[in-house]
Amino acid sequence: MRHGEGPGSRVSKLGEILRAQREKKAITLEQAAADTRIREKFLKALEDGDYVSLPGAVYTKGFLRNYAEYLDLDTDELIPLYQHERGQPEPPQTKSFKPYRPIARRSLVFRPVVFVPVIVIAAVSLFAGYIYYQFTTFAVKPRLELTEPATDLNASTSELVVRGVTVPEGRITVRIFPGPDTLGDIRPDPDGRFVVTVGLKPGANHLEVETLDAAGKTNRVSRTIQYQAASAAATPPQLIIEAPCRSTRTADSTRATTRPRGRRRSRSSRARRAARRCRRRAASRSSTRRPW
Repeated sequence: MRHGEGPGSRVSKLGEILRAQREKKAITLEQAAADTRIREKFLKALEDGDYVSLPGAVYTKGFLRNYAEYLDLDTDELIPLYQHERGQPEPPQTKSFKPYRPIARRSLVFRPVVFVPVIVIAAVSLFAGYIYYQFTTFAVKPRLELTEPATDLNASTSELVVRGVTVPEGRITVRIFPGPDTLGDIRPDPDGRFVVTVGLKPGANHLEVETLDAAGKTNRVSRTIQYQAASAAATPPQLIIEAPCRSTRTADSTRATTRPRGRRRSRSSRARRAARRCRRRAASRSSTRRPW
């Protein structure tokens, strides 16, 4: 069969229309085959009118529709022309069929085999982001640092100044044990700093500072403070003379001083009682004393 002739040595009008339109667009058979995804030998057979080299009629009409759409030709005119040259009448169509229009250039086509993995990857990424957000929002404790006292210490006064830094929107609660004595709802400065004064009891004091942020998360820091109260000034001891209360005269009319006997009393009530007894004894001796 010669170029441009169909079966029976007839010139294929259909093939001439296809070839003329392709050459008008300056498209080679190789490029047309790559764009339409139809083998080059089938496109050449359509242009040559070599219908014997083409597959069945159903496939050939599909190739013809796609090739005509690719060349911007009217398929409604070319299909009857193909049926006429092939010697087969066109069966009545019950419904119109819109063939797939091939693209002129290669591009990315979103097919299910590509689209489904993209959806899966996006879903996994969103889930991982959600888990990370939950972890950073609810698992990480809010900032809380005690700058004073920085460590456990021994205090010399009954009042202790507590300083620290936390999140600006936090609420501070300070507890001191034994007790406990609680100072609550302390608001820090805009930069997160706070200052509070607490009272100490003699002995070991357990200081506990807690912060609560806007998300409901808490953080806690504790210190142990030893406070030793200063002892009261000791009361000076008193010396009470129990006997003799006064100096006495001996028989030879010489005055002698008797060594006093007594003991120290620490309570003033005892001193008063001893003084009263001493006065009573002195009074009884003076009533029975002889004249010199």
